[in-house]
Amino acid sequence: MGRHRPERDIFRTDERDSNMRKRILALSYYFPPMAAPRSIQVSRLLSGLDASVFLVCGKDTIETIDETIPVSDPGRYEMVYKIPFHKNKYKRYSDYASRRMGLSFSDMPDEKRGWAKRAARETASLLPASDIRAMTLITFGQPMSDHLAGLELKKKYGLPWIAHFSDPWFDSPFRNDNYFTGNINYSLEREVIKNSDITIFTSEETSELVMSKYPASWKDKAVYLPHCYDRELIESITPDKNSEYTFRSIGNFYGNRTPEPFYRAVETIARSEPGILNDVRIEFYGYFEKRLKSLLDSYPQAGKHIHYHGTVPYMDGLKLAAGADCLLAIDAPSEYSIFFPSKLVDYAGTGKYIFAITPRGTTANIVNKAGGETANPADIGTVTSVLTDILKTRPRAVPNRLVEFEKNVVCGKMMDILNSLS
Repeated sequence: MGRHRPERDIFRTDERDSNMRKRILALSYYFPPMAAPRSIQVSRLLSGLDASVFLVCGKDTIETIDETIPVSDPGRYEMVYKIPFHKNKYKRYSDYASRRMGLSFSDMPDEKRGWAKRAARETASLLPASDIRAMTLITFGQPMSDHLAGLELKKKYGLPWIAHFSDPWFDSPFRNDNYFTGNINYSLEREVIKNSDITIFTSEETSELVMSKYPASWKDKAVYLPHCYDRELIESITPDKNSEYTFRSIGNFYGNRTPEPFYRAVETIARSEPGILNDVRIEFYGYFEKRLKSLLDSYPQAGKHIHYHGTVPYMDGLKLAAGADCLLAIDAPSEYSIFFPSKLVDYAGTGKYIFAITPRGTTANIVNKAGGETANPADIGTVTSVLTDILKTRPRAVPNRLVEFEKNVVCGKMMDILNSLS
């Protein structure tokens, strides 16, 4: 199969069973084995639905591949149709530079716009129009271009459409828009929300932020549906035992997301109460921008306890999380955070203790509900105080495992949403 040609994985379920199930046309650029949080969550949600799924997804020759990401229950899928996405090195660099300068008009809202156009076109050629009209369409963003493919299919076939957002679009604090590109993204987002039948957000805070700028009548179509964890998958893991009390952070650090508040807290404790760090090990797994990793050089006492291990495959990371005593979630400083990191739901699923260094908002609310500890990254005194308390008491589990985030519960709610469109 050529590297730029589509690829079909066909899983034929029993025809009678397929005819009885609700049929879903799902469009998500990210899907296993692409190593992305969106791949994990889309696969997990679709595999838990009592439905027959025709999936159109991406295939990228540049994206990192992780063969450990599970695709549960292939019998749910009528077909997985993988459409390649490829840009040569020159195009990638020029697009990156133009986005940094706020000049990338052709790729609005993101670099996957060309892939989304192809996905809409090829989806229309794969299935009879009567089949498409009888399905329910679900599009998953990020990337937000997925929703533009959904918009095109919605306008052409009039099928029921659910637009699923893992993050805000126009309102994202990570966008680098100027006046013109901001207006384009606002217009595109507005068209998607206006034409979708249901708009799903993975945090209530994101839903409130995004929908606050639209007519009140549109808010009725906004639904909160969180990420989910797979209890059976987690319970199938046998983690290694630790001889030391072990903190672990599993995730990437880049941009404004920095571990420095945690470094400063460890350094202060190492100088003032070094005894409480005896038999303690602190491990970071994931990608670090070089400038962030070198920050530890400024905290020599903390550096004696902190160890880096680089990026690991998803299942290795899940095993490491399940084997930790206390899991670290560290967010970028801000006034208020509306993001629900997908790693946090896996943290909750392990039942391990959680220390989140995060602003007010989604992550803090979730960790507090679980019974973990939180501190604002801007308040180093509180970060140090909370970490000191954890080191003295050495908790190993949160009192509330947050069963509302279990896969069966979340997928059941998703089926209710799907059935509401019948």
